[in-house]
Amino acid sequence: MVLGALFFGISRTGIRGSAMVAIPIFAEILGAKVSSGFVLILLIIGDGVAIRYYLRDTHWKTVLKLLPWALAGVVVGALVGEAISEVAFRRTMGSILLGSAVLLLWREFRENELIIPGTPVVSALLGTSGGFSSMVGNAAGPLMNLYLLSKGYKKEQFVGTAAWFFFLMNVSKVPFHVFYWRTVTMDSIPLLALLVVPTLLGTVLGVSIVRVLPERPFRLVTVGLAAVASLRLVLM
Repeated sequence: MVLGALFFGISRTGIRGSAMVAIPIFAEILGAKVSSGFVLILLIIGDGVAIRYYLRDTHWKTVLKLLPWALAGVVVGALVGEAISEVAFRRTMGSILLGSAVLLLWREFRENELIIPGTPVVSALLGTSGGFSSMVGNAAGPLMNLYLLSKGYKKEQFVGTAAWFFFLMNVSKVPFHVFYWRTVTMDSIPLLALLVVPTLLGTVLGVSIVRVLPERPFRLVTVGLAAVASLRLVLM
């Protein structure tokens, strides 16, 4: 779990997509549905660090354009997640993670940049899908990052826009986890408190990893590991 928390921190300030390695770890230990609420708190902590660094590099028009649709997707995800069994939830989470891993790998080996039109229909579909994926699997990153990358933002503006979007969306999910799914309770607080330190350490490591190690090989390894872990969730 400490290793998973480190990866959550790294994903927020360094290598986007590396959080996908940690999500199956927590799902194995805590159960898929309970873990979705537990890791949400760690993600919000990491997001908070990220928005502190990129406060002035946010493209707010894009955030406000996608956020209402993402919130609609969150509501749909909350209703579906409450209606299905733990086994079905586990397999749904694994399928979302596996699909995200495939999407990331496809983007890595694609020769040409993908252009996604910013029409209202496309924004609605991507926003709703991202919100649903985020609620059930905490795995909206690949889909939303693909959309943001297609906009041609500079690195700082891309990271800043993504950080604020995910922070606001993740905060909106907290009431559902506390009052509807009841996956975040008072019993969660001691363990969460212990994992705050490795999460924050991961945010520092994320910055260092980008500076010291080649980003692409690290990203390919983490996404590959995430794909294997996702298969375990789907098949078991």
